[in-house]
Amino acid sequence: MHTTKSILVLIVLINIVLVAQKRTKHNSEVYSGKVAIFYGPNQAEFDSLAKYEDSGIEEVVSDFQYYANNLKDILKSKNIKMVMSSAEIIEVKYSKRSFKFERLKSTEIVGVILCDGILKPKILFGVNTDVDLEPEISSYFKIK
Repeated sequence: MHTTKSILVLIVLINIVLVAQKRTKHNSEVYSGKVAIFYGPNQAEFDSLAKYEDSGIEEVVSDFQYYANNLKDILKSKNIKMVMSSAEIIEVKYSKRSFKFERLKSTEIVGVILCDGILKPKILFGVNTDVDLEPEISSYFKIK
């Protein structure tokens, strides 16, 4: 009887440790050089938010992806890498420094991080149209 209780307690403790490890393990991505990182929710986050009729998540993500796609050719022509990310932590290397953005701590579910590998990265929060983003990109990357 005593052995059974000990085994059950051990199993419960192991499960607690495993759950804690899962919660502290973050998925992260690291970028460097000239890059525009369009970040947004992963599929599980999207599905969770989509359950609420008035969340507006479908429209937000749809608009965000539409405007991002409109910029793909412009970014490519300027040798700026474009990536879509749902990583919890996005790390950007610049001038022998590192900048970490914790996506889940942001008040906006989507946005863009601009980095040229030299200057401190710039974050543009929320959904911005391609027309709004073009001058921001040109200014940050010093494109004429």
